[in-house]
Amino acid sequence: MLPRRIANRVATTGLASSSACLTMPATLSRPHHTTTAFSAVTNQMRFQSENVIGTDKGTMTVEAVWALWNEGNLFSMNIAQLHAFLTSQTVQFETGSKKAALIRQVEEFLQKRDSEAKGGAPAGGSKDQYGNWQDGQPQQETLLDLASAGFYENQASMAPKAFQLLVGGNSCDLVVSRVNTTSFPGYPASTECYTLSGAVAELAVRARYSKALQWCVMNIRNLGINGEFCVDFGKIILKDEIIRKNRRIVSGWTLQQRAQLGEPYHWISHVPSAAEADIAAFIAKEEFVQVGEKPGIPLHSFETHVKRKKDVVQFDMDPEGKVLAGHETWYAIQRSHMISQIGGQDVRLQLRTRNPLRPQEMDTVRKMKILDISGDVVNSALPAEMGQVVYTSENRVTLWEKQGANGVVYLLKKIDREPLIITKTEDEDPRVEYSITTTIPNCDLNWFANDIFDLSTRFATVLTPHFVAEFGTEVKPIAFENE
Repeated sequence: MLPRRIANRVATTGLASSSACLTMPATLSRPHHTTTAFSAVTNQMRFQSENVIGTDKGTMTVEAVWALWNEGNLFSMNIAQLHAFLTSQTVQFETGSKKAALIRQVEEFLQKRDSEAKGGAPAGGSKDQYGNWQDGQPQQETLLDLASAGFYENQASMAPKAFQLLVGGNSCDLVVSRVNTTSFPGYPASTECYTLSGAVAELAVRARYSKALQWCVMNIRNLGINGEFCVDFGKIILKDEIIRKNRRIVSGWTLQQRAQLGEPYHWISHVPSAAEADIAAFIAKEEFVQVGEKPGIPLHSFETHVKRKKDVVQFDMDPEGKVLAGHETWYAIQRSHMISQIGGQDVRLQLRTRNPLRPQEMDTVRKMKILDISGDVVNSALPAEMGQVVYTSENRVTLWEKQGANGVVYLLKKIDREPLIITKTEDEDPRVEYSITTTIPNCDLNWFANDIFDLSTRFATVLTPHFVAEFGTEVKPIAFENE
């Protein structure tokens, strides 16, 4: 335990936390309106077109045809109207074509017009359909209609999120496997038959995590957001509200859904001190090398969280209380909990991001005093009008680094954390934390997801016996009579 003692405790206050879910917006190819608007526009266009198409010399306007297409009612046009419209738009067609073929040509014309109006590549054989090149640099194509999907409504909804509960050795996935019918009496040996069978749990869990991770990385790259991977080790503690009607047995699907609403759980990051010898052996086996201080990661610092009117910000300060850096709190774009099947060490895998404070805010912070550090005593010195110090800890950090395959560099960080100012009772005790971090790599994401998942699982396997021995978290059977 570190020599500095807890000097100040603040009354417990609840801090809001955001829920996590996976948002998968669909690509929109046509504008969407209400049914009432559809009917009004369509009826008006039809009335106008009836006056124009009274003879074969007239033609429907693009707006009128657009309204019919958007309503899915192009078949209401007759062949003469289709001929007239395609001719007016200089679209080549065969006069003897059937009505379905003419309508398909109208749809292709409208889709091309829609794509060009949105600034995308025109459909149908253009040489630019694989990406526009300018000054020798490939320009990224628009994959998602993010504005229509509501991604830019506020900062919290700009990035897709995923919450997952993954349990080792368990999976609900199924695979399609072939059945050998040669031994069936009276059954043709040449017939191919298939059936469903359970998937290998370990492979299915890895695949589930990999798919969600790839989706999130694709989206933050499209949005231009910087992020990092962080894996830490501890225990997820579910709150009472995740269990309803006194039912202690909950299906995996139901539990996943409830866990997305308000985050009804606590995550406690902690590794037993008795595991130090096994951790040292793991570090040597995985070829981690101890390194000194890294940019942005001081080896001895104070970590302070300040609650302002609308948000919470985090400061890293040196032992004298001078501010080294200021950031918004971490925001998890994707978060998965790998839960130990035998009640041992859980793993939290996060793809997260945070923004640095603006230069104007940092200039203000550097002019004021946040902590009063006097020997072994630390107190808040922040003026009340500037916010409230809700958490402060003294951190001593040890770093190891591993050069992985495909240019991936893993940083293993050990933090000896002693809380000094707290608002939550679960933050009271000193603890030892381990985490593995790395940046978003430029390699095959499926390989990377499996690699970091396997590395984290191996480390958790080393820690599990010590965790169970220290906290008594082994799994015990329960009675089913009252369920």
